[in-house]
Amino acid sequence: WSSGSLFELASAYWSSAALLAAVDLGVFDAIDENPFEAADLSARLGAPTAHLAALLDALCGLRVMQKSAGRYQLHPDLRPLLLRSGGECLLDALRFNCDLYPLWGRLSAVIRSGEPAVPAAAHLGQDPQRMRRFVMGMHSRALSMAPPVVAMIDLSGRRRLLDLGAGPGTFSRLLLDKYPSLTATLLDLPPVLGVAREIIAASPVGGRVAFHAGSYRVGPLPPGHDAVLYCGALHQESIESARALFASVHAALEPGGQIVVVDMLLSPDRTAPVFSTLFALNMLLTTPTARVFSHDEATRLLREAGFSNIDLRHVPQSPYSIVVGLKP
Repeated sequence: WSSGSLFELASAYWSSAALLAAVDLGVFDAIDENPFEAADLSARLGAPTAHLAALLDALCGLRVMQKSAGRYQLHPDLRPLLLRSGGECLLDALRFNCDLYPLWGRLSAVIRSGEPAVPAAAHLGQDPQRMRRFVMGMHSRALSMAPPVVAMIDLSGRRRLLDLGAGPGTFSRLLLDKYPSLTATLLDLPPVLGVAREIIAASPVGGRVAFHAGSYRVGPLPPGHDAVLYCGALHQESIESARALFASVHAALEPGGQIVVVDMLLSPDRTAPVFSTLFALNMLLTTPTARVFSHDEATRLLREAGFSNIDLRHVPQSPYSIVVGLKP
């Protein structure tokens, strides 16, 4: 460490703020792959040219933009990720980051009080616009991270998949692509499933998807499934609620059924990987009882619920891990 590296860490949020300001202003929605002048973009966005040029210059320094002869252009490597015409557009995911950004400024107050910066219900249906950004953001992020995860999930011979806390249903959709004889039931809160229905309707596998509105924390789970996917939601639970959920999954699964848990998991001492440690703080901003589980906690809770043949796998170049268990 040095004074320089310490100040670099303390100022790291400047870079995030510049990128997210561009997302929030609609910079990437207003441009294409062609060069443009700040004055032209200023007229389209209704922002002062000098202020907008300062933002664009900073984005050039961050290698998000390029500048030549006074004209700006999106970096070629980022066109698939930041243009709507790109095949891997992440703008919806980044818009949800815009919602989270101001909450991080209240982190010390959250730690001091134990109270969230904003209620979790805001992105689970209480605020319809925020909820939609949340679900679309999950879909956008899932499309980028799902391929290596789906490649590591083996559902050979399974017939009916129950997707708990399914969100946009992106992972189920990709698993249905992989396994043509598989059907899926998406279980989530009604407002979330409203957005999921729109996404699934545009998919060729839509006819093999059913929807079950409700909370997986309330009442017995729908029976008749031989596989359960629990993806990207374990971090919303406490140890007690996760224990109850895994017991409920065990009771609902058919004999020989399989549970697949996908989430960010921590090392046993909870200090790595760094992204997961920071994500644990991110969860506290909205859900004080949330917990990013360690590998050993997740496997132990599945064993306690009655699952056997537990297998833990780490997704390469990703903070995500996959834990699989079987119901005897």
